[in-house]
Amino acid sequence: MKIRLLFVFVSSFLSGLVWDLGSDLGLIFVHLIYPCIIALLIALLFFNTRSIFQNLLLSIAVIVSHLVQLIAYALSVSNGLLYITSDGETQLVIVASLLVSLVLAVLFLVIFRKIRQRITAKQ
Repeated sequence: MKIRLLFVFVSSFLSGLVWDLGSDLGLIFVHLIYPCIIALLIALLFFNTRSIFQNLLLSIAVIVSHLVQLIAYALSVSNGLLYITSDGETQLVIVASLLVSLVLAVLFLVIFRKIRQRITAKQ
């Protein structure tokens, strides 16, 4: 269990580090690919656990990924921390980005659970 948790959080940490891939490509990775991969990891590694634990773990992993993105942005851009903390529009975009990633990640997790249920029901 500890190794699986460590693997999920290391992968969410690494997904947060790759935030600066350009505006269009970065948005696709941050909002679609990384939440999907993290949801798939949780669905595969924690398939015997309750769904509330999977949802909680998924939410924490996505939040960790976004926090790593914010820290990397604040450290790599001049006045990045000031820009994040003082600009209201940026704060709204950060919250909206986190909510979009969380909703899509939970949606992917539900889809992966349904696929797994169908596969196990056929066997």
